[in-house]
Amino acid sequence: MESLRLALRREVHQYGDNELHPALLTVIEHYIDRPAQFFRGRLMQDAARIYATGPVSPAVERLMVGVEMLHLFALIHDDWLDREDHPHRPPAGTTGEALLLAGDAVHTMGMGLIHHTLTKYHCDHKIAEIVERTARITISGQMQELHQDTPPASREELFQLYDSKTGFYTAVAPLQTGALAVMGPGDFTAHQDLPVLEALGLIIGRAYQLRDDVSDLSQENRNLLPVMGLSRQSEPAAREECLDQWIADLRQAAEPWILRSQHPRELAELLDRSMVKVKERVL
Repeated sequence: MESLRLALRREVHQYGDNELHPALLTVIEHYIDRPAQFFRGRLMQDAARIYATGPVSPAVERLMVGVEMLHLFALIHDDWLDREDHPHRPPAGTTGEALLLAGDAVHTMGMGLIHHTLTKYHCDHKIAEIVERTARITISGQMQELHQDTPPASREELFQLYDSKTGFYTAVAPLQTGALAVMGPGDFTAHQDLPVLEALGLIIGRAYQLRDDVSDLSQENRNLLPVMGLSRQSEPAAREECLDQWIADLRQAAEPWILRSQHPRELAELLDRSMVKVKERVL
């Protein structure tokens, strides 16, 4: 996915060189260059290949760039909100103001690129509705987590939080956007499968966030997953065993949805690949 990294840099510099303060460009470039496998872009590309009835439209790559820009915005604002070190932490000496404004700048560019692409390639404008709805859900999920005084008390509460802060943003929107971006005239397969793609996306998002939280049990974390019977003192083997079982349960829950889809074999393969990537943290 290095081509996606290059496309991100190219898109940022197309406007940023003339319109953005150099300090903001420095912050954005730092996040573009972080170690990453572009999980969201891969999901979008996979969905596009499944639902395309001919050659995959050039719109898909541009939409991938737009969605990854929105991910950069989320990473940058997370660092601004958390005020703590992260693997993708900003360059030394970066002020909170620079982080906030850099996030705003890359969000504006991402949304602009998405809307321009939908118009240029005559894509289904439901994509814009999906992206905007996802942004609202994710922002509300972040606020919910910030104001949560106690960890979730049940699996259902945990997954509700995961869905809002991670699931739609990480997997649902990329899957649905990729499918709709390649929809040909008179082809409503992608529209028929939108509920299926939402369900599968939420399952992938839950596994993604489970992996993240289980890996962070050694740190101070408000989501220590007591509902899983784990704590900071849990042995690594116990954590992994518990994680494996929960991911297996999620995979089983996906089966009825897969059987409802127009592409059951391909979506089952996509889901299995995604679960492997989640487990191995190839994200």
